[in-house]
Amino acid sequence: LPPLLSVGPAVSIRFGVSENTKKYIKSVTKKDSINFYQSYFCGMLAGFFNLPLAITNEHIRIRMQMQNNTAKIFNSSWDCVKKVYGRYGLSGLFKAGGITFFRDIFGYGSVFAAYALFS
Repeated sequence: LPPLLSVGPAVSIRFGVSENTKKYIKSVTKKDSINFYQSYFCGMLAGFFNLPLAITNEHIRIRMQMQNNTAKIFNSSWDCVKKVYGRYGLSGLFKAGGITFFRDIFGYGSVFAAYALFS
């Protein structure tokens, strides 16, 4: 999907999940703050719930970048989504999602933990 349409929802999902997880942890532990490892967990969970959007975004973006300018297969990102879905079904949009899974889970865990550590 075009970045303008996909970045907003992705960021909203990540921060929404992270903040709600922080609230839950604080309510369970009866503390006013969370520690580094809990922040890491919040980020990992945020990355996990962001996966359906992240995997499809990455897959479509890479397909669009890989096509040859002289023999274009896809006219737009949306055209790419329609053609991939039409040929491979829903699983085609999530192709090669395993590496994105690891990147997002551990990557966002690190980002949110680092933010908590330095803020």
